[in-house]
Amino acid sequence: MSKKLWVCAVPFAMFVLGSCGGDSGSNGGSELKDAVAQALVNSPDSGDLPFEVDTELAGCMASAVLDDPAMQEKLQTAFDEGKSGEDLLSSTGELGSEEDIMRPMFSCFGSAQIVEFLAAEVEDQSTVTDEKKQCLVDEFDKMGKDTVLDGFLAFSTGDASNDGATKITAATISCFGLESFG
Repeated sequence: MSKKLWVCAVPFAMFVLGSCGGDSGSNGGSELKDAVAQALVNSPDSGDLPFEVDTELAGCMASAVLDDPAMQEKLQTAFDEGKSGEDLLSSTGELGSEEDIMRPMFSCFGSAQIVEFLAAEVEDQSTVTDEKKQCLVDEFDKMGKDTVLDGFLAFSTGDASNDGATKITAATISCFGLESFG
């Protein structure tokens, strides 16, 4: 599940194109939330990310996952059976509706983390500068998290005409240049 979880949380990393929103008050118990968060921190898939998955980010992601009643039930059952780590994360199977899961998870990522995903997709990494990344962070901050999320959700369904998708594309080209993405 962890690979699916990360891909669901950040599908925009597959496109070439704040900080954690806090504890969402999940219905899951704190022991289960802690176990899911720890599994995310220790997941081999988190090592593929362009930034460190710390306990705050993992806790926020765990809360988002546990807010889904079906996922909470599957994780609680696996936790009660003594599963932990990858075995616990894998117990969820499919994630369900991408939008239902992605919206709360997305609140865990700040603009700088989103930009790190996009910067990792640049074809010629020698063209990636801190100034270009900061330019895109500033653009995403101006757009607002809802617009950015709407845009990336639209990309995931192939809708490049969505207002958010259009704004993300324009900002990315403006900050990184069209040639950066091949």
